[in-house]
Amino acid sequence: MSTKTLNPDEELDVTATAVDMECCAETVRRLIRTKKLRAVKAGTRGYRIKRSWIDEYRSSTASFA
Repeated sequence: MSTKTLNPDEELDVTATAVDMECCAETVRRLIRTKKLRAVKAGTRGYRIKRSWIDEYRSSTASFA
């Protein structure tokens, strides 16, 4: 990972979120539809997801061994 600090308020589209989460875009859309991942509708351009919301999702699904 780079040494640059990630802005938690940065808004990503579905494709960039999928890259960040290492999954496909349809998985991100499904998580949004089932309200497991927070997102805002950005007009006709699809959804916008804040990095902090991705972190919230990750912490809610974290499994501890």
